[in-house]
Amino acid sequence: NGADALLGRRVSFLGTGTGAWAKHAVSDAALCIPLDDAVRDVDGAALIVNPLTAVALVERARQGGNAFVLNAAGSQLGRLMLGLARDEGLSPIAVIRRPDEAEALRALGAAEVLVTSDSGFATQAAQAIRALKPR
Repeated sequence: NGADALLGRRVSFLGTGTGAWAKHAVSDAALCIPLDDAVRDVDGAALIVNPLTAVALVERARQGGNAFVLNAAGSQLGRLMLGLARDEGLSPIAVIRRPDEAEALRALGAAEVLVTSDSGFATQAAQAIRALKPR
């Protein structure tokens, strides 16, 4: 019950002005979410901040038009943004380094996937930007 129920448990929490990316931190028990053992530390650390950031960024992108460029689209944040953008009917242009992520990002909602390591990256980027006209 309350803070006692969280003793010795791994939690994710909503930060209130102190650093959240730490092994140990102080937080109000009401702002903590206990983590299942199957949840990796890195995923637990991103449990609250990444979804809130994704919602805010997709909302901002939506206000600027139908398309936007999303760098590091293969990250947790990028993948969240692609799903939200798809649900909003937006056309994100996903930019990634590794080609092996391309199909998964298209399935998540990327209108175009640009791979920076491809020799034709600059030409493909110019074509996608002309076609989709991101803000």
